[in-house]
Amino acid sequence: MGLQNLLLGLGTALVAIAVVVFTAVNWSQLDASAQGLILVALTAAAGAGSQVAARRRMPATAEAVGAVSVLLALADVHAFRVGLAPAADGRLFWAGGLVLVSALAAVLGRAGSIRSPQIAAGLLAQVPLLCVLAWSDATAWDVQLALVAQAFVVLAVGDLVEVPRWARWLASGWALAVVSLMTVAVTLDSLLADVFTDGPVDPHRPATGGCLAAAAALALFVAWRRAETDVVRVPALGAGTLLGLAAVAFAVVDALGWDTTVGVVALTAAAVGFAARRLPRAWGDAPSLAAALVGGAAVLPLLGATASVLVAASRVSAQAWERSGATVAAHLQPAEAQAYGSLGLALQLAALAVGAAAFVRRGSGRVAATALAVLGLAALAVSPLLAPLTITETVLLALVAVVAGTALAVVAGTRHPLFAPALAFGAGAAAWAAPWALATPGLTFAVLGTSICAALAVAIVARRDQAAEIGAVAVGWVVAATPLLVGLVAWDGGAGDGTAWGIATAVAAVLGVVGSLLLDPTGSGSPSAVTMREGVELTALVAFAVAQVGTLAVGDPGGVSLGLAAGAIGFGLHAARPQRAGWAAAAAVELLAFTWLRLDQAEVSLVEAYTLPLAAVLLAVGLVVDRRQRQAGSAPSSWVTFGPALVVALAPTTWLAFADPGSVRPLSGLVAGAVVLVIGVAAGKRAFVDVGTAVVVALGL
Repeated sequence: MGLQNLLLGLGTALVAIAVVVFTAVNWSQLDASAQGLILVALTAAAGAGSQVAARRRMPATAEAVGAVSVLLALADVHAFRVGLAPAADGRLFWAGGLVLVSALAAVLGRAGSIRSPQIAAGLLAQVPLLCVLAWSDATAWDVQLALVAQAFVVLAVGDLVEVPRWARWLASGWALAVVSLMTVAVTLDSLLADVFTDGPVDPHRPATGGCLAAAAALALFVAWRRAETDVVRVPALGAGTLLGLAAVAFAVVDALGWDTTVGVVALTAAAVGFAARRLPRAWGDAPSLAAALVGGAAVLPLLGATASVLVAASRVSAQAWERSGATVAAHLQPAEAQAYGSLGLALQLAALAVGAAAFVRRGSGRVAATALAVLGLAALAVSPLLAPLTITETVLLALVAVVAGTALAVVAGTRHPLFAPALAFGAGAAAWAAPWALATPGLTFAVLGTSICAALAVAIVARRDQAAEIGAVAVGWVVAATPLLVGLVAWDGGAGDGTAWGIATAVAAVLGVVGSLLLDPTGSGSPSAVTMREGVELTALVAFAVAQVGTLAVGDPGGVSLGLAAGAIGFGLHAARPQRAGWAAAAAVELLAFTWLRLDQAEVSLVEAYTLPLAAVLLAVGLVVDRRQRQAGSAPSSWVTFGPALVVALAPTTWLAFADPGSVRPLSGLVAGAVVLVIGVAAGKRAFVDVGTAVVVALGL
């Protein structure tokens, strides 16, 4: 039986081959009608063969023969057009023929549950629309919208009709691929219309926006209807978001211009990101990420605008105190300002605010406050471009921001989450005001005064809340900025350079003493008070040193005298406090230098007449201090108690012995040094021994 079936199959195959060979050899001798009938017969035979193979459970043969039958059907359509309707329009004829072929392929595939005809039906059924659109000379935008509508139909039919999964996926993929290519084509046509065309051309941007919106709706529909896995859902949601934002840009650009359109896109992207928070997590990540990418790119002009304003601020600071009233009162016009529209910048700032609200989670008070502070500083930076401001108005706006940030920080307290962002906002606003304030002295004084008051308020709150580091920085700024402010005010008021430096030196010395007494009067306060007091002392010492170097550099005797006197008094007051006796040496040096300077100014030749009484006073003070400390049970250093008196008494004589050689002063100094040395050895006082030895050796040599 098996042998008979084999012989039968081989005989049938040989007969079929003979028929095909005979037909092929004699094909050119047949007329068109005979050729068409032969093709139809072969098509019918192939279709019937696929059904027989399917019923006999020969799936591979059925699929292959079914695919051949569909290809033969396409050849039948061509044969009928050539033989029966040669004058008909080819596009319309093929549209009808493809509809018929796709219908027959669908029937053939469903009858035998064969996938290849059903796949072919799903693909061929979408081609007639292209033929009709080509025949009607439709515009590219009309073609894209028609293809989007067809893709919707394909997706809906694929869900309603029972077809194999492969057929549904291939039909849907083909429809979406065609729409994607057409959408890219119309977008490029709109973008490049002005570039590659010499004359005026209408890029049809609103129509392109409509096409992009339709494609976005299709992508979101795919995500909704085909959301079986993340492989489809995530790209569809991301593509839908990007297409929607592009649609917004093309829809409004002709009416608003590109500058404002960028702001609109940024705000729309931020709104999408905010709305995506309400979606399920698996759905919200893709649109949020796409919106973040587009929104981040759309707010980049803010960086350029900020850079242009910074350039203008640097030009103002480069001409410190050289602006006239007219230039200060004129509206700012940075060279790059024309490239940034005020409405577009405002929309970008609003987009940043909405985007921050979208990405800040509930309960994150510190994060929200930080984001708000950053937004405030960004708005402050581009404020001269948002509205026509003068230099004075720019500075005043920044000062209002300083006061507002400081007030919020003071009210909240150092332990509140709002403190750090509010303080940072106030400090940033003060830094922003600084270059603009250099335009005129008045603006400079206003910024310095406001910052000093703000720092003083923060220092008070920090001391109350035991925030040592914050308090140290705040009082440090007060001590550093106040001498600068006072010196600049004096200099602007007509004082000489030396006098202004001297006043600044005196103010630094006074602030160092007053600050130490107010913060830690006993020298053994709380850790926060000690930290703040050390910050005040260090800052005051640095400010004092800088100012004193300034007076010496100018060379004004009056200013130098004022600085030396302030240093002697300041160091002396420090030395009177507990555990600060070491400052007496610095006070003695300052006092000695002050004495020499005044004597030199008075052209006094016998300086001992002035230094010896002063040394006697210092010696008496040293004896009193030494006695009291010994009664208290402590042994003070002789350099602290007697060192200043010895230096004031012997240093001028020793120095003048070299500067004005003679016989009396060197001999007197040598004798006095020897006496002091003997007293030191007898009493065991280190200061007497050191000073006496130094004088004897110096004058002896």
